[in-house]
Amino acid sequence: MERFQDRAIVLSAIDYGDADKVVQLLTRDRGRVSAFAAGARKSRRRFQGKLEPCTLLAVHLAERSSAMLRLDGAEVIESFHQLRANLPTLARALYALELSRELAREQAPQSELFECLATHLESLCASAGAPQTLRFELSALRHVGLMPSVARCSICGRAPGSHPRFDPSHGGVVCDNCAFRAPRAAQVSPAVLQALTTAQDGSVEVSSPQVLRTARETLSGFISYHLRRELKSRAFLESVEA
Repeated sequence: MERFQDRAIVLSAIDYGDADKVVQLLTRDRGRVSAFAAGARKSRRRFQGKLEPCTLLAVHLAERSSAMLRLDGAEVIESFHQLRANLPTLARALYALELSRELAREQAPQSELFECLATHLESLCASAGAPQTLRFELSALRHVGLMPSVARCSICGRAPGSHPRFDPSHGGVVCDNCAFRAPRAAQVSPAVLQALTTAQDGSVEVSSPQVLRTARETLSGFISYHLRRELKSRAFLESVEA
């Protein structure tokens, strides 16, 4: 039986039986894993207060006969307790966890996505805001190879033109000349494309809150299309930000 150590962020934890938990982790070296924590709800020494979502851990794992690993121990590296200080910040953190869980491959190394999420949670502790969520979304998408094209037409590679459209099925922006090839593409303003472009570079410059809101809605549609479902935490996030 192979035993190993890794760094991990708790994505979720659910009760199992009378005393156990099943934990989903995003690990640095093995991607997304599920782990069985025997006695986690009764063990004060090994697991008490350590398996809360968002917690950054040093974990001790072991392989089992099933696909699920066994969590033998954990030490807290960072609890990110500040994330629970107010509801909007917590909502942004939970959204980041769900998006990471859906983007991560199971038991496949994704150290860049792990570091991206850890950095984002740390930044939310300092100052949470809608621009940070947009930057995180684009960074996470880049690390898994799903970055939308916003500076060039996703079909022909030309500049977007004066009446750009955005089509998730084609991978992003569609120029005036290619609009006939993407009849379901929605019109999007140059200001929104500029917000998405600057966010890809690590900053967000917007002319108005409405532009930022539309940029996030545009990217949300892209994410939902490629994940083939709406993220539950997105609706919660939008409700507390309203």
